[in-house]
Amino acid sequence: LMYGSEIIIKNKDQVEDDEGIPVTLNHALALVHVKAKATTPGVVSIKSMTLKDTPANADLTVNYDTGSPSWIDNSPQQKLDLTIFKTTTTIDPALITDSFVQLGNEVLVIPGQSQTSFTIVYTLAGLATELTAELSLNTAGLPIWEPGKKYVYNITFGVEEIKFVPVVEEWGTGVVAGGEN
Repeated sequence: LMYGSEIIIKNKDQVEDDEGIPVTLNHALALVHVKAKATTPGVVSIKSMTLKDTPANADLTVNYDTGSPSWIDNSPQQKLDLTIFKTTTTIDPALITDSFVQLGNEVLVIPGQSQTSFTIVYTLAGLATELTAELSLNTAGLPIWEPGKKYVYNITFGVEEIKFVPVVEEWGTGVVAGGEN
């Protein structure tokens, strides 16, 4: 979902018909991307990862004076669980190495979050029991999702702990002039 900049033409005669009017397009949603690594390669197998309790329904309003969008959650009681990664078998433990690799798919989310968290189901080498970890994104100091931003969550799995560090990047804009992409 994208929104365009406001188009203001003070004198319509100044624009030639074949020139077109440049319009800046901006992302109205946020993008979540997850990468994973292990402190000890080959020890962790991940079965699934879910982004839980994301906003399900919201209205977008754009303030063209400031150029900034805002979202209003229409139904705070209604939330979505978004699957980042899921398999019927575990990932080959060799894939979770000591270097970050992309885990699953990127997901689009409505900016802002209330009680959002990652739920990860995984196993450790030598253990038959599946383990579940809940990583809250509402911890003090973590960024709130904003429109047009990409949030890369770098998750490090250890035998005794899981750590994650968010990195915020600009997601980008596009300029369309005269109907061209």
